[in-house]
Amino acid sequence: MAQDSTLSTLPLTQMPALPSFVKTSPSFGGFLGYNYQIDDVVLGVEANFNWTNVSASASEVQQRSYIINSNSHTYAPTIVKITDAAAASLNGYGSVRGRGGWAYGSFLPYVFAGFSVAQINTSRSVNVFFNGTDVTPQVAGVPVRTDIGGTFNQSDQSRGKYIFGFSAGLGIDYALTRNLFLRGEAEYLQLGSPNDIKLNTTSVRAGAGLKF
Repeated sequence: MAQDSTLSTLPLTQMPALPSFVKTSPSFGGFLGYNYQIDDVVLGVEANFNWTNVSASASEVQQRSYIINSNSHTYAPTIVKITDAAAASLNGYGSVRGRGGWAYGSFLPYVFAGFSVAQINTSRSVNVFFNGTDVTPQVAGVPVRTDIGGTFNQSDQSRGKYIFGFSAGLGIDYALTRNLFLRGEAEYLQLGSPNDIKLNTTSVRAGAGLKF
């Protein structure tokens, strides 16, 4: 109990902070939607899905020393060593979005926003090694040094979990024929924070579509 109480006084949540990573990977997919045109204004709703394979992992170790006063006891020094690790992989993602555009000849520039969903694997682990010396008890005025400490572990893992967020972006369609068009667009997806791992993607893609 004394060890847990002493450990709770430390700023453990401030150490360590894992770095951010930027990963790139090719992807492919498709889209399906419906448009309604009023004069030159085009409004619509679309669903798209993309397959990809993006993964990243990180780990960090930090060690600090403290002098702690807790429950009328003094621990000097108290050494804390934290090992933190996390990993995430993205297999597929998609969005359902509304869009609005302006038809200008064969061109249709547009903006869109909506909800996103992604299938993500994540893992997170923390190991805390704690060692301190209680110098409060005394015999004939001389401190009696009593060592306390322990190791604490916590981990969490999820596989194939669906995470919901939001998406936004812009693009342009170019009509080759009455029924065939080319598309280029950029999309940002915010994918939430599973296991306290913040995830987002930015994709730039080109494609072709059929209009019925």
